[in-house]
Amino acid sequence: MIKYVIDIIILQSIFLTLYQLIAKTPYFKINRWYLVSSMFFSLLLPAINFQIINTWLTIDSGFIQPINRLQEIVIQPGPENKNLQNSADNLSIWEVIKWIIISISGYKLVKLALALNQIRCILDKADHEQTKDHIHYYRLKDNEDAFTFFNHIVIGEDIPKHQIDYILTHEKVHAKALHSIDLLIVELLRSIMWFNPLFYIYKKAIILNHEYEADAVTVNEKNKYQYMNSLINKEFNTATIQFVNPFFNQSNLKNRIIMLQQKKMKPVQKMKYVFILPALLLCFTYLSCSEDQKNETMNVSISNVQKAPIFPGCETYKTNDKLKKCMSQKISKLVSEEFDTSLGKELGLSGVNHVYVQFKINTEGEIIDIKARASHPELKKEGLRVVDMLPDMQAGIQDGKKVNVIYQLPITFKIEE
Repeated sequence: MIKYVIDIIILQSIFLTLYQLIAKTPYFKINRWYLVSSMFFSLLLPAINFQIINTWLTIDSGFIQPINRLQEIVIQPGPENKNLQNSADNLSIWEVIKWIIISISGYKLVKLALALNQIRCILDKADHEQTKDHIHYYRLKDNEDAFTFFNHIVIGEDIPKHQIDYILTHEKVHAKALHSIDLLIVELLRSIMWFNPLFYIYKKAIILNHEYEADAVTVNEKNKYQYMNSLINKEFNTATIQFVNPFFNQSNLKNRIIMLQQKKMKPVQKMKYVFILPALLLCFTYLSCSEDQKNETMNVSISNVQKAPIFPGCETYKTNDKLKKCMSQKISKLVSEEFDTSLGKELGLSGVNHVYVQFKINTEGEIIDIKARASHPELKKEGLRVVDMLPDMQAGIQDGKKVNVIYQLPITFKIEE
């Protein structure tokens, strides 16, 4: 789980750094989709089980056979492993931290639900004036706020009449584009992963991009300088509801004025968007994955050896398929019995943890050159230890000669959260 969160933060850092190159470009719809989709990609990519071993399990030039992948071994602690400590006082520090994080997330989700209910109450209290082009218009008594939530536009009755026309034009852009969806998504993610500061940056960037888009449409229909004066001369009050599009937002005023004064963009400046592709490549490189590499790895099979190595007890089988199945069963039984499942509690691990082990069966049938990779150093050490316990075997045969054969052994260590 910790690695997943770290991966999310690293990917979001890459995406947000790149966004600074295009944040001031007038292609607001493209920028909007970039921000929202990059959030989803940052959550999705680290969760995909890429074949990361392609980047570190290299084949020695002296090996005759390619790497052969054994059947994955899934290890899950049974009840006897979970009840080693029955006292609540023996909870690990990681369990305590986990429950603190869950509790705060729950609290923030409740606040989000209450804020939604607050909007419902405001709409119920406001006077519904009309519905036009699927947009609902409301007037709020004794109020100077103006905001949009989905296709509902709320205008305070105390707003000066000469400003209402500008505000309605501006707010209709928010309503038609359903900008509230973006804000609701980022607020939901921010409530769940409140400990990730980058979601706060995402929210600020999304809100500002919404305002840029609405301002651009408004000045196309209205006088630009009168509109800017309308923004500057107003005593701004930021709405307390966090996922509506407020017209009066003092914190964004300076950036909005600068954007309104920006000159027409030169065609060469559009090339900034080309940098999106290298950023995506950088993300995939970081995750050490590629679908092509994945498929290539999965297609390598034990059938490349004319006669597979024989695990003790499998001598009666004559075909490669049966020898492979027998070997996988024997190795799976040994590793499952010998793998120290108490490591999960000792290390404060949770969820699914992967250990990838590479080893070679040489021409003498010995297990040599054992390498491992795992999400935690202790899991790597345990993977090396259990594979080192494998017995000597009969060597593989190719063209009538004994050969070295490399194997990959994926081990999945599942821990209930």
